[in-house]
Amino acid sequence: MMEVVLNEEFILNCPDSFHVMDEAEKKALNVADEGQWIGLSDPDRHIIVTAGWKKAPVLALKILSSRDLAGNMEKQISKAMSGLGYRKEGTAERDPGGVKISGFCYEYEVQGTPMYAESSAMKTGKMIYNFHFYSRAALKEENIPVWEEMIGSLRKK
Repeated sequence: MMEVVLNEEFILNCPDSFHVMDEAEKKALNVADEGQWIGLSDPDRHIIVTAGWKKAPVLALKILSSRDLAGNMEKQISKAMSGLGYRKEGTAERDPGGVKISGFCYEYEVQGTPMYAESSAMKTGKMIYNFHFYSRAALKEENIPVWEEMIGSLRKK
């Protein structure tokens, strides 16, 4: 199991079949998130996971819950992916290590390939963290447990 450190604050475990994406791989993803982020890839399972973090305005952290942040993220993603057949599939709530993570699941299509994804938000201290899990829809049933194990391992450093 590989340990990945996020912002010197959290640790996320991932199977040894994953690798940390290099700059060329990250650039190919065309991620719109502001702030810093790390990309993790398991090419054999067709899984990509990104974890990003950014400092948030104090007022936003006081007013918005992780569920509110996830709702805002869903609006942005649904708009950006409207041309890819975006379809919301449901919500996802997690509480690894006592930190609330709220998110949503969705499907879309890229170059004729149906995809499944989950995007989540978490707030802590002065930071907002975003997590994104991407898998081919055909491999959804076998890949979701991998993601659940990874996000369930999230803990303070």
